[in-house]
Amino acid sequence: MKVMTVAGAGRAQLQRSGFAALAVALALFALPDYGASAPDGTDPAIGAWQEHSYRFEFVGYYSAYDCDGLAEKLRLLIQAAGARADIGISDACRDPGRPAGGAAVNLIFHALEPASAGGPGSIPVRWRHVTIREQRPLQISSADCELVEQFVDQLLPRFTVQNLENHTRCDPGVESPGAVHVAFDALAPAN
Repeated sequence: MKVMTVAGAGRAQLQRSGFAALAVALALFALPDYGASAPDGTDPAIGAWQEHSYRFEFVGYYSAYDCDGLAEKLRLLIQAAGARADIGISDACRDPGRPAGGAAVNLIFHALEPASAGGPGSIPVRWRHVTIREQRPLQISSADCELVEQFVDQLLPRFTVQNLENHTRCDPGVESPGAVHVAFDALAPAN
């Protein structure tokens, strides 16, 4: 195999490599700007964990969860969105152990927000692409459609996300394959 250096390369090869370099440069400019500034203008390369407390009441017309089932599904969704692993969930159900369209849980979780370098608790962060759909996370199914809709409306705004695409569509009383589909970029630890 012969390796040519630039000094030994012919004019046509240099032109081809020049076009290739230009094509690579143009492709890089066409990529999404994952290093874009957050809405408040801070550099998203640095973030800090912010605690959130929220009482989540599931209001389902076609699905029902007991408190443990609701807590398990919410833990999956919150972790997928980038929450720290130490999620606190306590039930607030009226009838523990019985499925109900109005199951409720109290949540305490930490989500990353843009921060100033050197600020308290600041860490390096990056944008991470997240897709939530049937079997991603594994235990999410089309039967969880109403829950995913409510998660996107009530809990996802507590995370720093961009490029949100919500194609979730819940058909009344029907489990439709492909009904759950949400994608976004979320702040995540850089390591």
